[in-house]
Order: sequence, then C-alpha cells, then structure tokens
Amino acid sequence: MRHLYSLAAAVIGFLTLFPSMAMAQAGLSITNLQIRNQTRATVTQWYLTYTADLLNQGPVPVTVSATVSSTVPTVQVVAGQGELHFPPAPAGGEVTSVNTFTILVDR
Repeated sequence: MRHLYSLAAAVIGFLTLFPSMAMAQAGLSITNLQIRNQTRATVTQWYLTYTADLLNQGPVPVTVSATVSSTVPTVQVVAGQGELHFPPAPAGGEVTSVNTFTILVDR
C-alpha cells in the first residue's frame, strides 16, 4: 500500500509543482491534496479520490477550474472525474475544491 501512495503522490506532486504558466503568472497554485476515498478495483489497482486547495497569492479574487492529467502510464485519470472546480478565492486566500478528482493507480 505504501508503494501505491508513493506513486500517486509523485504524480500529483508533479501537477502541484508545475502549474500552468498562466496560473503561476496570476499568483495561483494548487496545494494541499487530500485523499478522500480509496477503493480497490482489482488485486493491483486502486481508485484514489482527492480534493485540493487553490492558493491565490494575487491581488484579485478569482474562480478557477483545473484539469488533472497524468504522464505516468500506471496512473490514469478516471474519465469524467478529472476536473476540479474552486469557489472564488479571495486575494491572498485559500479555498478548497467544491468537487473531487479520481485516479486509477496500478501498482
């Protein structure tokens, strides 16, 4: 199970460390990924569901949607479950996504 979390954390960590150029220029970053659910799909596959926070270090309130993707063949974003929506984030504030995203990890 530890390997499963390490792999998922690496993929999600990549998404967190390398936000889009537009997000970075606007002072936005996605942080604080929190696992909300885990469900075994097969002997080696797990569905992992997360929420995330949006940190707005910019001067104006914003509403953001973010698309989750994976460059790792053993981690797939579940179809229809790869977009996060955030409520308006106040200037200098942080908000939690109003929905979750789900990935399928094959260890």
